[in-house]
Amino acid sequence: MNEQTKGRIRIFAVLLLSVVAVHLIVLRLIVPGKKAEKEKTPEVKEQQLPPPPPPKPAYRFRQPGKNPGLGQPFDYTNCTRKLPPSLARQDVCRNGIIIDLASRKVLWEKRSGEAAPAASMVKMMTLLLTMEELERDHKLNLQSKVDISPTVLRVPRTGVIWLDPRENFPLEELLQAITIKSANDAAVQVAEFIGGTVENFVKEMNQRAAELHMTQTRFLSPCGLPDKKGRNSLASPHDLCLLAEQLLEYPKVLEWSSSSTVWVRNKKTVLTTTNGLIKRNIKGVDGLKTGYTKAAGSCLTFTVERNGRRLIGCVSGCSSSKARDAFCANLIDWAYSQF
Repeated sequence: MNEQTKGRIRIFAVLLLSVVAVHLIVLRLIVPGKKAEKEKTPEVKEQQLPPPPPPKPAYRFRQPGKNPGLGQPFDYTNCTRKLPPSLARQDVCRNGIIIDLASRKVLWEKRSGEAAPAASMVKMMTLLLTMEELERDHKLNLQSKVDISPTVLRVPRTGVIWLDPRENFPLEELLQAITIKSANDAAVQVAEFIGGTVENFVKEMNQRAAELHMTQTRFLSPCGLPDKKGRNSLASPHDLCLLAEQLLEYPKVLEWSSSSTVWVRNKKTVLTTTNGLIKRNIKGVDGLKTGYTKAAGSCLTFTVERNGRRLIGCVSGCSSSKARDAFCANLIDWAYSQF
């Protein structure tokens, strides 16, 4: 290869390298520019779908939804305070109220906002806290065994089923004894079982009352008997109806409160209802709780349903259970006649 040829090759190589270098420089200038343009272009984000709704709670004992106004204030507009003469002559209560639950209208009331001794109607809160605990704690159920504590021996031996510390019961039987027979020893035993101590349970009763806006209520015991200082648990008929409608969410409670008799203790003890409206088979009545002490008089919180319309009511301070039941039966008939 002569010198002339070698020179041509060198010139060609230099030109080739120059062309490659120019291309590399151009590419480096172009690519960052495109990247910058890409960064300036707003990204199109994927459409964000709303999160799925939380799953509905699975209830074991509660059946919510039948009372859309649950917990809302009662409507006193246009309520009657003067009953027809024939019914007014039978009025033996100191305080009372009756409410159409669907509209939340008060149909009749008599000093319904005044606090008065509540006697065994207190047990409605004992039942409510227990049913709510059964919903929260799935280790508990109605067949959970409850060992009878010596605490129940300190309960005055009136309105009891004679619980003995050598016994144990399914929780359901104690709840039946509370609801049907109004057993004070059963109420105290359940309070200790659910709350750890009776004192702690009473605190929980008052906390729940505050949550339900039961402003004229003060609980001192889980059964309604006076405390060691002789003080009575107090509640207004209005407040007790707020409490009663919470229990309507639990069909088991209505099953018990509408029962005339139930056998417990391996069919050795019969519980007979204290609710005269149940004994008399007053149409539609399915609960809820009676009460009596000397200070409270004869009391009753009642629930009734006819033709799909639900009423709840409460009377206290009545002269006798017989007069109370007769008045309430006629009051219910009058209330349905208003529709």
